[in-house]
Amino acid sequence: MTKPKRKTAEKADGLKDLKQRLADLETLEKECNLQCDRTHECCRRYRALYTKVPAMMHSIDASGHIIEVSDYWLDVMGYDRKEVLGRLSTEFLTDTSRKYAEEVALVEFFRNGFIKDVPYRFVKKNGAAIDTLLSAVSEGDRKGRFQQTMAVISDITKQKQDEAALRQNLEALEQRCDIRTAELAKSQEELIKEIEEHSQTERALQRSQQKDYALFNSAPIAYLSLNQYDGSILDFNDAALRLLRYGRQSLSQMKLSELFSDQSSTETLFESLRKGDLIRDIEAEIRNRRGHSRWVSLTAVPT
Repeated sequence: MTKPKRKTAEKADGLKDLKQRLADLETLEKECNLQCDRTHECCRRYRALYTKVPAMMHSIDASGHIIEVSDYWLDVMGYDRKEVLGRLSTEFLTDTSRKYAEEVALVEFFRNGFIKDVPYRFVKKNGAAIDTLLSAVSEGDRKGRFQQTMAVISDITKQKQDEAALRQNLEALEQRCDIRTAELAKSQEELIKEIEEHSQTERALQRSQQKDYALFNSAPIAYLSLNQYDGSILDFNDAALRLLRYGRQSLSQMKLSELFSDQSSTETLFESLRKGDLIRDIEAEIRNRRGHSRWVSLTAVPT
């Protein structure tokens, strides 16, 4: 083959190779465009899902500035998106929460790549504060370098209010219990005092009764205690036993009428007693156990 023909053939092969490369580039471009379209669609769907999810969510960059926020976050806080994007996330916290975030929570987050249920107080646009729990996780690029975060914020204001109301109710209940306990303690002290006074009175009464019974039993005059309605003998002293010559058991089973010789005198006596009259120094004839008669002076007092 001559030299000019050889060069012509080489040029033809080079042109063919170039055309193939151009075709490959066109195919690659189409694939890249398709992949880009898919990526854009995924981003669009991700963004739509992120912004429309019914939860408070925001994302920050490595400097702490907000780069994305959900619609629900905006609705709760009362802001427009343009008022939020680009601002530090800590700007929306109370002073106490901001200090905690800067000194503790964010330091832990950038070190570990996540935080869970951190208590923050956010301040709405209208100045009202809400209690929240924030959980966040970091997102990195292919080399693991920090790119952004995704934070989910739970509003627990109602829960906090319920807990505060419950604490107030418990404190009020404890106060009422303390007051009632004090009242019961005071009542117990008064009751113990009354019981002690009653016991002292009862002991004094027992001593008085013992003294009275000793005087009753040891008196030289015969005493009888009677049922004023039927005349049955309830009690008697030693002088009565000596006078009547009856045994203690026998005399306790008798009626006064059995001792009188004249039954009409007994009826007259008890009729006066039933009326509540005092009988003083009435002479009456009685019989002892042996049937011997004796005249006595009788005095009766109804009780």
